[in-house]
Amino acid sequence: MRKLRILSVLCVVVMALTMLPLVGLADTTAYVSAPNGKAVNARSSMLTHCNNRVDSLPNGYKVSIISNNGTWSYCSFTHTTRGVTVKAYIQSRYLSGSSSAAITGVTTEGMMIISPTTVTVNPSSPTGYVNLRQAATKQSSVLARYYQGQTLTMTAKGSTWAQVYDPSTGRSGYMMLAFLR
Repeated sequence: MRKLRILSVLCVVVMALTMLPLVGLADTTAYVSAPNGKAVNARSSMLTHCNNRVDSLPNGYKVSIISNNGTWSYCSFTHTTRGVTVKAYIQSRYLSGSSSAAITGVTTEGMMIISPTTVTVNPSSPTGYVNLRQAATKQSSVLARYYQGQTLTMTAKGSTWAQVYDPSTGRSGYMMLAFLR
């Protein structure tokens, strides 16, 4: 009887621990990174099927991860329209940067997530430019043009393409690695 009671208590403890919503992390900077380049919903709870949207964050938007459970990250960020700091849940797969390396390790485009690294735009011609694209293909929409010497932050890297973020504009997209140094 005593073994059964101990086993019951142990089961209750294990169940309680698995129900904890999140595992703590030190605050870590990450960036919204939707595969289609569209906005990502930040939610008041870890549910997608109810009306719990707190804000809609554009691709490249900076957030601080407070904690995560692998599937969801609890984040702090500045509300896009109200300008106040809010805390909400974002699906971890839509975050990139050094913080997401612990969460997923690979972007939806198959790129390895790296610690944010400053890179310099280096077009093939000194007077030329490099396109920032919505996705990692030459057929993708051009979001902006960058010129010789402009600096960006690289957050993920593949064999041909890199995911980059422009801290001065908040814009995020993809550039060919051959034009970054």
